[in-house]
Amino acid sequence: MSINYWEDLPESDGEYTQSVSSDPAPEGTKGLCDILEVKWDSMPGSEHEHISIKWMIAEPEEYNGKKFYHNIKIDGEDPAGQYYKADKQEKIKKDARNMLAAIDKNAGGKLFAIRRLHTDDDFKSCLEGARMLLALGVYNNKQVVRGVSANPNAGSQVSKQAENSSVAENAGRMFAEAANLNDDIPF
Repeated sequence: MSINYWEDLPESDGEYTQSVSSDPAPEGTKGLCDILEVKWDSMPGSEHEHISIKWMIAEPEEYNGKKFYHNIKIDGEDPAGQYYKADKQEKIKKDARNMLAAIDKNAGGKLFAIRRLHTDDDFKSCLEGARMLLALGVYNNKQVVRGVSANPNAGSQVSKQAENSSVAENAGRMFAEAANLNDDIPF
């Protein structure tokens, strides 16, 4: 199906500014961000994998809707890569694992409870949809994550999972009460 763009032409004064900045949020910005996607990934021409997280900024308002990728080098840098330095790999791995642990903790702590190599499905079920506060930075004109902490609004918001479990508990209680009423029926 094609769209006829000529039927409803928007009024224009000849100027347009994109509503979401294409520039990264400045160094030191604190932002509430949502995890949109997490998966194992590798750079083109490489078989060395890292964890790729696609984030979307919810706050501050001027960056609302801005998306960016964050690579967690859980197994260090690609040994065939141009920036690989053998003496730096243990620190890179430790930092990456600490970052992933903080992200997992702020998403509910389910990922690290799985005691095996994580799959894309594990990432999807344990991390996607989580919101947390990120300290953002800029490196080579790209958005980077400098730090992770809990969503300060998390305590005041009731999650869908909590709402659903409460509904299920109430439904179970009503079913049990109805079953007790039926005990008085002689048949």
